[in-house]
Amino acid sequence: MEFFTDPKFAAEKEKRIKLMMPYQINKELLRGSNAYIMHDMPIHRGYEISADIIESPNSIIYEQSENRLYSAKAILLKLLGKF
Repeated sequence: MEFFTDPKFAAEKEKRIKLMMPYQINKELLRGSNAYIMHDMPIHRGYEISADIIESPNSIIYEQSENRLYSAKAILLKLLGKF
């Protein structure tokens, strides 16, 4: 996914999209479910998860990524011997 904007990766991108789209998290998949939606970021909207699900009331994606940020900062500080 990190090479999606690279023109040299276009053929591989199309191959992966065709392969993975049946597994996309979307409204149809979650119909009738009250599941919370999580994602570790970065998100490629419309590929692995649909935009409407990202913005859903059941989405805790941004809270999860915020918590991950603080965890990463703490690990870096620990590794640097700052606490």
